Amino acid sequence: MFPLPADLVERCVSISDGVKRDLSDPIYLLEHASRCDDLNCNHPMCITLKASFKHFRDCLDFCSCEKCERFFDLAFLHASICESETCLTFLCERIAEVRYNMVICKGESKKEAVAGPSSSKLISEYLNLDEKLCFYLKKRNLI
Repeated sequence: MFPLPADLVERCVSISDGVKRDLSDPIYLLEHASRCDDLNCNHPMCITLKASFKHFRDCLDFCSCEKCERFFDLAFLHASICESETCLTFLCERIAEVRYNMVICKGESKKEAVAGPSSSKLISEYLNLDEKLCFYLKKRNLI
């Protein structure tokens, strides 16, 4: 077995089953921030991601907010590879549920519009987080 470079060892943390995770891995950071209750967490990205959770949840500028776009991409990446049925990672279960419902609706009637916002609606018409998720899923053709 080859020794790990010192800088890699410093960036890794051992998780419960003994597997090492890279602390710079965005998926790991998302999972960590979703579960971390420490308001003074030593990892600076933890606090940044917690602020991103709030921003994504509260921002109504769906069409042009780069922060929301980047955060959705990360959350969707996690949700697309997550195998847990009860995942605690922020938005994981919601993305999976909204995506599943959109696929079901699409399959039931290709003539009817899929539930969720269209890109032509005014931003103020988006009423909840599920509609925001629908918007991003449709925009990226992820259904």
